Amino acid sequence: KRAQWLILSGILREQEARLVRALKRNEIAIVETRRRGKWIAIACHPE
Repeated sequence: KRAQWLILSGILREQEARLVRALKRNEIAIVETRRRGKWIAIACHPE
């Protein structure tokens, strides 16, 4: 089975908490979060 990844970028920091809740609710594990200024990027995959 091939690994499945979802990369989300261009997300404002003020949206981070809401996005993290939605990912957890849909059983998507966050592997890495990068922050730069007011922006974030998240790498995740299905649990």
